[in-house]
Amino acid sequence: MDGTSITNFEPNGGITQITYAPSPEAIEEFKVQQSNFSAEYGFSGASVVNMITRSGTNSFHGEVYDFIRNTLTDANNWFNDQSGVPIPPVHRHDFGGVFGGPILKNKTFFFFDWDGTLASTMGTYQAGVPSAAERTGDFGELCGFYGGSFNSSGLCSVSSGQIFDPYSSVYGIDPNGVAGAIRNTYIPFNNVGTYISPGAPPSQNLPPNLQPAPGVPGNLIDSVALKMMNLFPNPTPNMANPTIYDNWIASGASPAITSSTM
Repeated sequence: MDGTSITNFEPNGGITQITYAPSPEAIEEFKVQQSNFSAEYGFSGASVVNMITRSGTNSFHGEVYDFIRNTLTDANNWFNDQSGVPIPPVHRHDFGGVFGGPILKNKTFFFFDWDGTLASTMGTYQAGVPSAAERTGDFGELCGFYGGSFNSSGLCSVSSGQIFDPYSSVYGIDPNGVAGAIRNTYIPFNNVGTYISPGAPPSQNLPPNLQPAPGVPGNLIDSVALKMMNLFPNPTPNMANPTIYDNWIASGASPAITSSTM
């Protein structure tokens, strides 16, 4: 721009990045040069944009502008439309002005340019949140998610879909020959809310504060974790193809403000 490089070159990664972008109203002329440009233009192996900025004249001139984009002219994204989520309030205002004129007629001139951008961009977010059943301690849907089913006693046919009492683990060798904790007491139908854990055996010598409350249904549920679980939003109704790990979708707008002056 005006004979000065406005590109920053990062030598280790080979990344080039523009350090200053003037507004279109501040440009008098520009030229795109490719491949066979002279050696005075560095930091590029493909193309160079050579710009000359405007200057003041013997009379005062100015312009103001505002390029507008908003929710009425933007389209919702595919994921929101698929799940019936409306487009959030998004907008973009690229506004500013230029003004120039003489200081000494035919000798010295001034030119001022200011450009600002006020925008909010749309973002779509998906996550897995606790279902209504899981908020009560019923994790029975895990078995079906992993392709299993419960027998009459509440044991899931697929081990990855079964929840076990953590206090029932003992050290040993599993069927794959791996040493570690082996779980031997399953929670029927994965319903932690109705299950009564007997706690750890006396041989483990766990202090009472680390044992579940004896004889109480749902004694494996931590009271703090239960309150935190209910702080999550509810699953999105009518979400397309939900799973237990992807059952919530929402969209929002992220604000951004930028400006430049010359």
